[in-house]
Amino acid sequence: MTKESALIAVAGYLLLSIPALISWKEKMKLEKDIFASGLRALIQLVILGSVLLYIFKMPSWIGPIVVSFFIFFGSLIASERGKKVPMAFPLALMAFTIGYLPAALVIFGSGVVKSIPNVFIPLSGMMIGNATKSISLAYDRVHKMIENNQEVIEAAFIDGASYTTAASFFIHDLLRITLLPSIDSMKILGLVHIPGTMSGLLIAGTPPVKAAAYQAMIAYAIFSVTSLATMIATYGSFYLVLKSRYEKITFGNRFRKSRG
Repeated sequence: MTKESALIAVAGYLLLSIPALISWKEKMKLEKDIFASGLRALIQLVILGSVLLYIFKMPSWIGPIVVSFFIFFGSLIASERGKKVPMAFPLALMAFTIGYLPAALVIFGSGVVKSIPNVFIPLSGMMIGNATKSISLAYDRVHKMIENNQEVIEAAFIDGASYTTAASFFIHDLLRITLLPSIDSMKILGLVHIPGTMSGLLIAGTPPVKAAAYQAMIAYAIFSVTSLATMIATYGSFYLVLKSRYEKITFGNRFRKSRG
């Protein structure tokens, strides 16, 4: 890292003292997480930048391998918030894979965007990165929502509801919570937020309307991956948590009903 790059990184890192101060004042106890996550992000980005210098010079087949690593580590990071969700990691892995493939096929498979490493890898990283945030939020909330609405869910079980049917209202509520930030991000494109991809294309000499079309396509792809992956992870996590807690109870109820 050059001296100029180091100064930029340090200046940016110092900005984390503002949210850390807010956390300390409001007694949220997030200061350690804020600084640790910021340092981790910096180290990861420096390593990534160094590695990409070589990857971008490699053949196209390297792209899917790198994206597989993105999906693996995205699942790992999301599952850190899902410690109370059984099989959180494999569920996230499945959600990322199923969520990513349709968008990748439309964008890269159709030939609209070239699947060369310096395009394929950054765009795929943007899709998976945004989905990671939403799945992490879903994992963090699912157990709390079940705990807070235990009586309602148990009443639904008594009526013979399945795991996902018993929690359907809370699943839909959690999906709204996790997807609203992505929806709002699309609303502010071109108004409050000047997207980085569009800016880069304009600097590279791409006509403004074409740059805007590319940016819109990327925004749609990000939301597509995020919404599909988050839906799978949310339904799956509710099912797995409820099954681990109530399997014997619901089986007993069904058995008694069948005997009756």
